[in-house]
Amino acid sequence: MVARSPLVSSATPTYTGVTFIEFGLDDVDQQHPILARLVGHGSMFALADNKGLIAQRNGHAHIRIYAGMRIPEGWETITGFDASNSQIARAWLLNQFSGWSNSLLALIHECNNRFVARPLYSLPIGHRWDFRPGVTLLGDAAHLMSPFSGEGVNLAMFDAAKLAEAIIEYSTLEEAVCAYEGPMFERAEIAARGANEGLAKAIAPDAPAGTLAFFREVMAAQSEQ
Repeated sequence: MVARSPLVSSATPTYTGVTFIEFGLDDVDQQHPILARLVGHGSMFALADNKGLIAQRNGHAHIRIYAGMRIPEGWETITGFDASNSQIARAWLLNQFSGWSNSLLALIHECNNRFVARPLYSLPIGHRWDFRPGVTLLGDAAHLMSPFSGEGVNLAMFDAAKLAEAIIEYSTLEEAVCAYEGPMFERAEIAARGANEGLAKAIAPDAPAGTLAFFREVMAAQSEQ
């Protein structure tokens, strides 16, 4: 979770109901050529039955993988998952994804021994606060959301750039912060709604139907431009 100053807002992040378990493949082109071709040079999503395997090509021949699932908060204690024990973690994941294609399960079978549980939290959509002289927020501290809007780091960097522009443009910090916060609230709310919708469609009982429909809509809109 992300800590924020109570001087600005008393809102706290809440669990989205989805947890990612992160792991990866190293030296994929040499050590895991079949999986390297499966993922390609971008990202791969395999979604079904409130679960997902998401793989992303990174630099240095590394593939980052997330196993996402809808699961209650505090599930580690309930289910016996132990990220520090790679043998237990791997067996637990294979059990969760039993029945999936062996070509996808190979992502778990062949991955490295580093597992990290990442429960997804978010702030309320439309999170705002009253102006407070001398302090403001940006990035996740202002608008924490799931990664399914694709906005995350980009939005944080845009916040920083816009705040810097306002500081340069206005004669006082109070004016600059006021000028920054209004538009930031608006763009963050749009992104947060997209993130909430994206997560609901991706990790869903009928997945990947919702995600496919979304991409068809995006492609249709782009073709009309």
